[in-house]
Amino acid sequence: MIKLDTNVTERKLDLDAILQIARLQLSDQPAADSMQMAATFETIFNQAASALGNTAPVNLFVFHAEVPAAASAVSYRDVKIDHGKFDYNRIVEHCIKAGLTAQPGARVILVTDDQFGRHFVHPGLVTIRLPLDTASPMYQRVIAMYAYVRSALFAAPTAFLDGDAFLNDRVDRVFKAPFDVAVTYRHQAGLMPINEGVLFANPANKTEVGNFFRTYLGTYDRLRQHPVIQDYYGDIKRWRGGQLSLNALTCPLGLPSELDQARLQGTRIGYYACDTFNFSMEGGQNYQKAELDSKVVLHLKGPRKAFLDAIAGYQRQRHSALDKLSLSLATSGSTSRDEVIQQKTQVPVSSADRVYSLDTTTPIDYEPPAAIDYARASLTEIADHFKTDKGTIKHHYTRFYETYFSPLRQRKELTLMEIGVACGSSLKMWSKYFANAKIVGVDIREECRQLCKKYPNISIYISDASQKVIDGQFDIIIDDGSHVSADIVDTFRLNWPNLKPDGLYVIEDLKCTHNPAYRSLLPFDIPEERFNRSHFTAMIDDCLKRMDWRQSDIEFIHFYRELAFIKKAAA
Repeated sequence: MIKLDTNVTERKLDLDAILQIARLQLSDQPAADSMQMAATFETIFNQAASALGNTAPVNLFVFHAEVPAAASAVSYRDVKIDHGKFDYNRIVEHCIKAGLTAQPGARVILVTDDQFGRHFVHPGLVTIRLPLDTASPMYQRVIAMYAYVRSALFAAPTAFLDGDAFLNDRVDRVFKAPFDVAVTYRHQAGLMPINEGVLFANPANKTEVGNFFRTYLGTYDRLRQHPVIQDYYGDIKRWRGGQLSLNALTCPLGLPSELDQARLQGTRIGYYACDTFNFSMEGGQNYQKAELDSKVVLHLKGPRKAFLDAIAGYQRQRHSALDKLSLSLATSGSTSRDEVIQQKTQVPVSSADRVYSLDTTTPIDYEPPAAIDYARASLTEIADHFKTDKGTIKHHYTRFYETYFSPLRQRKELTLMEIGVACGSSLKMWSKYFANAKIVGVDIREECRQLCKKYPNISIYISDASQKVIDGQFDIIIDDGSHVSADIVDTFRLNWPNLKPDGLYVIEDLKCTHNPAYRSLLPFDIPEERFNRSHFTAMIDDCLKRMDWRQSDIEFIHFYRELAFIKKAAA
């Protein structure tokens, strides 16, 4: 017997009027920016298919984007939840393991952002990394699904699963039914009848499936701009928009059933009951093992993610192989499947296609398609314009930066050094925000030397700031380098003396100093001991002690989420 408990509940709401509005917005014409992004994703999927070569009997398409902390909390009329409270590494890991175990021979295709799940490794797993806007996960998911069904990867029957939807039984039997796309339905007052967490697509009629997902995306684009929908939900790119669009396409008037079969622009749509194919457990209920054994998919929707341990324990008993399956690197020299795919698929990404500048092996010198009024723009606006991750696209650091830097914006001959260049987008941001400044970038990669050539106030030096003092006197120093704990300390001790009195020293991405998976994300051979967070905490403790005894030239240390500002005292 499995008993589930939670004190988090969803609020119910009558959605009939909203669904009726959604049905009137059906469109097979996605917005131009959506189509452009879909084309970029499709190219990446096609390159992955070419590298893989063979097909599997069933594909399990699992999408997960690591949502920025500032966007993790959802507060809609019908649900309130903070996704930041859940460990998605564990949730998605179990999703992958359950899929590989319950469906023999399946290929799990994890579609994600540039950082999540780099330690997941298995012969049956292929990780596809897309340039995602992680603050809009449901919108990005629909674009990714549309791109996938148009690509060569869609050569096998495919189950689209949320990262918290766990396969519990073979799913290949589903595809024997005569449908092109199948959805799961529920009869639960106040909830949308069709749930988007589990979808099925059959490649036999690939054109029809593509038309369906094109309309799915086109409807989403119309709904996200509809004034009533905006007033009701706000930004549906974050959440709700995909489910609302799917209901507009597939939910019949009245109650759906497995006896239904609809057609949308020639696409045959089938219906499966959530009670079996997308089962969601309820808190406070007792479930017999035999009852759960009859479910094809177990879905921890919304706050039910708190049930992970109970459901994982049950599934380990049901599938003995699950307990033995490992997704970790066996040795430090192992190569993950997605690393092999990436080595074979060096996908050229044009500047117009970039969601934000990635720290790629070969840096791409992104240039926005048009200029903005830099003198009037805020730092966040400039950051998003250049698609650096310091703005709303990912970290939301610029709101803190502007507090400290706005008084310095018009200072003559200001000098700023940023350690860690990536693709140069943040250097360009600084060069436009500080119009009268000299901007210095430092990186260990020789390729970075070729970036930012069109910006006369930017200089890039190839050096290791954790091993060598960078010549110059600086008003601002930003450490966006390796994020390795010992490197942060070495960089600070070497370069702090070159910070001018009254200057600011900033350290970014402090989360990496206590993320046990971070070491596996770096392509460099760095001793494990240097990752220990104690290097950084000991440095801060030493600084605080010397400040207390007035033996330091530090005026203050301010901490924010993943960010620290250290100010040097005036002369």
